[in-house]
Amino acid sequence: MPLSRKSLAPSPREAPLSAQPAVSPARPHLWLAVRLPALALESVAERAHSALARASVRPLAVVEPRRGRLCVVAVDDAARACGIEPG
Repeated sequence: MPLSRKSLAPSPREAPLSAQPAVSPARPHLWLAVRLPALALESVAERAHSALARASVRPLAVVEPRRGRLCVVAVDDAARACGIEPG
């Protein structure tokens, strides 16, 4: 059975997604704040440590550019033992 344009059209009760509001005016906005201080470190730690020899634990620090300089944003225990601190 061939498809016709009529069979592909939305029913009168269904409005296209672009015509529907993203949030109903009757429903309040809900917000969620999550603090993940170690996310930067955890996202690279597993990959970085698995790439290194398992017998030796090497310090790991995550840096990002801030105002034209590199700033340490997260460190693991091995880096902290070497005296490296975020900041």
